[in-house]
Amino acid sequence: MQDLNWDDLRILLAMARGQSFASAARQLRIDETTVARRLAVLSAQLDAPLTAKGPGNRVTLTELGQRLAQRASEMEVSCQAMSDDMAHLTGRVTGTLRLTTVPWIVDHLLIPALPVLRNAHPDLHLHLLSASRRLDLQMQEADVALRLARPDTGGQSLLIRKLATLSMGLYRSAAGTDEGWICFDTADMTPLPQSTWLAEIGLPGKSTLTVSDAMAAAKAAHAGLGTAILPQVLARDMNGLVAVDRPDLPPLPERELWVVVPKAQADHARMRAIIDWLDGLNWK
Repeated sequence: MQDLNWDDLRILLAMARGQSFASAARQLRIDETTVARRLAVLSAQLDAPLTAKGPGNRVTLTELGQRLAQRASEMEVSCQAMSDDMAHLTGRVTGTLRLTTVPWIVDHLLIPALPVLRNAHPDLHLHLLSASRRLDLQMQEADVALRLARPDTGGQSLLIRKLATLSMGLYRSAAGTDEGWICFDTADMTPLPQSTWLAEIGLPGKSTLTVSDAMAAAKAAHAGLGTAILPQVLARDMNGLVAVDRPDLPPLPERELWVVVPKAQADHARMRAIIDWLDGLNWK
């Protein structure tokens, strides 16, 4: 039998974690055809099936596939431990780490702060995933996540810590006189604190625009389309926005920012480097 290819074993491991070709493809950022083809090659090398069709034609791992995936997981842990040992011995943090969060945090806060991280750890590669959907850390779709609400899932496999409390403010264009309000569409989502606050005050004046995220609301306010409720950390550096003082209205809500990491990676040198960097950012 030929030596097994680690890249093929990584695909098998992703399949074990995601329980589908599609999930494995998302984890590894390859297409489903490649997943199926490489697993077929691995099965041929072993002269034994690694996958089987289950109920509803769902592809599952055979007992051999599950056992081999467990061995691949142990190899992955060993490789990560070796990387950390090298970082300890050389003082250099290396490797790749995938961080997922909402687009406005990536664009407005993380990217401008990247020079600090790069200067401290030039051999660390950060992959920023500003995904429209929540990537699943347990399915290995990302390594660390910043969430705007405390996650209610994860069990004992994830470490969850509040990173910051984001204060909100009311903002409009410095050049605009429009008295309308910019609202948030929360269809198919848990209502945002901003939406709840706007509903409580009865949306005074007219609602000129509805958007789905904070960055769109900020740009709309900047364009003079109305007043938006925004995180202060987003609005503070946007030239052309001015704060709106409305003492007649109820206190504005706050947003909590939570950092989530898998327990298995929490002590890795690259994870500690990222968390230290996040802790050092100005979230006020």
